[in-house]
Amino acid sequence: MDTIEFWFDFGSNYSYLSMMRIRGLAAAAGVRVVPRPFLLGPIFKAQGWETSPFVLQEAKGRYVWRDMERQCAKYGLRWRRPSVFPRNGLLAARIALQGEGTAWEFAFCEQVMLANFADDRDIGDEAVIGAILAGLGVDGGAVIEAARSEACKSALRARSAAAQARGIFGAPTFFAGDEMFWGNDRLEDALREQALRHRQDERQGREGNQDAGPAGVPEVERPTHHRHGLGNQQARVALAGIQAERSAPGPVGRITPLDLIDVVLLHLRRPGRTISLARLAENIHLRDFSH
Repeated sequence: MDTIEFWFDFGSNYSYLSMMRIRGLAAAAGVRVVPRPFLLGPIFKAQGWETSPFVLQEAKGRYVWRDMERQCAKYGLRWRRPSVFPRNGLLAARIALQGEGTAWEFAFCEQVMLANFADDRDIGDEAVIGAILAGLGVDGGAVIEAARSEACKSALRARSAAAQARGIFGAPTFFAGDEMFWGNDRLEDALREQALRHRQDERQGREGNQDAGPAGVPEVERPTHHRHGLGNQQARVALAGIQAERSAPGPVGRITPLDLIDVVLLHLRRPGRTISLARLAENIHLRDFSH
């Protein structure tokens, strides 16, 4: 399964929207999500800002809070404007780093986001974070103690530096390969891009196997199930001839749309050979083939 990277800050309101949506959307798209918690503060400071632009620019801030009401209503998410914004997500980010790859990784991040943006609780408070961990069956005391270690602090600094090196300037940010998508409204685009990349990789691998011919590399295995019987006999005969030319004898099996594409492409590639697509369409009934 292919992956996208999800870079977020626990103090980011638009990261809240993405955090609460991404698991379901990614599962539907067949894409795995790699969470990347980091801190926006150093990136803002590098741009000369001491805090969020939603605070520095009053008009933008008014718009954002109204937009959050609309977006949460659209997605069916709970929302309460934080009494403090942006909240300090340092402790939560350090703990999220320790949770990477664990069974509680995503649940912890979601609960911290809900505490901040749905319940207006201080996510910088060890008691709040400890209660979230306890609710997930995690030893909060041990995890919080580890979050105070120099190793954990260094890991978070390195993560935030990596964000800057990748060109990240806000949150949430998603990466499909090296392609960057910024903002909650680009989450679906990032998932679509990664799913498309995966399909293209599969197609290229399939074509590479087909071109291998008699060199001994096996062809792509075609499905043998078929809900409409054996399929069109003329297509089967054509494929049998092609497989014989490839020195790949054996039963042809049931025919799929990919097999039909093979018939057309392989005939067209052969020197001096042409094929009438109209004639092919007359002889092969596509209704006989399942997709």
